[in-house]
Amino acid sequence: MAEGNSARRRKRAQRLWVSLGVALLVVPMLLLLTANALVNGPGRNRLERALARTGALTRIGRLTYVPGANRLVARAVTFQTETAFLRVDRITLTGVKWFRLFRGGTLAESLAQARAEATLLVVEWPKARYGLHCALLDASVPDALLRAKDAELRPLVEDQAFFRGNPYRTTRWRVTLPDVTASGLGYSGIMAGSAWRAESVRAVRPNLDLLVDRYRAVGPLIRSPLMVNEALASLGRPFQLGHLEVR
Repeated sequence: MAEGNSARRRKRAQRLWVSLGVALLVVPMLLLLTANALVNGPGRNRLERALARTGALTRIGRLTYVPGANRLVARAVTFQTETAFLRVDRITLTGVKWFRLFRGGTLAESLAQARAEATLLVVEWPKARYGLHCALLDASVPDALLRAKDAELRPLVEDQAFFRGNPYRTTRWRVTLPDVTASGLGYSGIMAGSAWRAESVRAVRPNLDLLVDRYRAVGPLIRSPLMVNEALASLGRPFQLGHLEVR
């Protein structure tokens, strides 16, 4: 009789541990599904509306949020303005203080510990007929770092079509930057729009390719190119770079 009671207690204990194990697996999954449902519903709509206030038409394909890691992944993100179009295959954000951001906190405070990674980034300026392609853009606010891999500025059309689009002599630019790192970035000033500052910028194996169609006449209203100080003054805010290294 005692052995039978002991066997039943062991079975009940086993069922209890199995139930606890299932609960430990199911509850986090339910919380994750609920969080993602909220993020892809009202969360995504609110984020798109907030970005629309900047004047850009924003579309986000899908959002995935991991509460424990405070990681938000956005896929198929597009921004469109009157002069530019931007699309990103994937953006990963970590360390963002979402509660402070949605409560109206400043952008610098909400992103003080944020890190962002964007893959397959494309920016196009149709009127200028140029586009920027970047395989990877990695930014860290607490480390004051920004790194770009395999970035290229190039025309949106082939050379012949590019020159046909201008009746006068013009220069076609193509710039490739396999690896660029900016350190000591003043993210707070950049986000506030008050200043652009960096301790150093390092570019590895950059390439500059220029092409001019000299069969065309020089345009009658071509302006002299801006000097370096004139170009920096046109930014309308302080610009400071401590060290520039090009290999």
